[in-house]
Amino acid sequence: VVNNAGINSDSLFLDMESEDWNNVMNSNLGGAMTTALATIGLLSQSSKPTFLINISSVSGLYGRAGQANYATSKGGIIGLTKLLARKYGNKNIQINCLAPGLIETEMAEVMPVEKVKAVEDATFLKRMGTVQEVAQAVMFLASPGASYMSGSIMCLDGGFFK
Repeated sequence: VVNNAGINSDSLFLDMESEDWNNVMNSNLGGAMTTALATIGLLSQSSKPTFLINISSVSGLYGRAGQANYATSKGGIIGLTKLLARKYGNKNIQINCLAPGLIETEMAEVMPVEKVKAVEDATFLKRMGTVQEVAQAVMFLASPGASYMSGSIMCLDGGFFK
């Protein structure tokens, strides 16, 4: 199972509207919780290894100015991943998290060009990631190559300067 739902509504913490906070938290963190609740029982019934992969963000690892609600929700997904991995690892479920940087998606398309450029300039690779790169990382987390990973956070950020 890949939990990849998420929205953003960027604002500085002191300027954040309660509705924007709640919408992002409910969609991002609430969605991850709802997905886990709906699938862990089914995953635990398998005799073969199963996988729950949560998509977080580097914003959840390091915080980002102007993303108070988004960074908090994505940080919560990281905490949820670790908690669930500890609780359900003995049920043959590998629960990991992918934390991408800026990826070429519809969300990035609506960002101001100067903000995208600043993020690209702050990465070692000087570019955004692609959806294909995210898919390949997810495929790795669900492969035999990741058979000893659980509760891990895989960062896919092009070398974003932390």
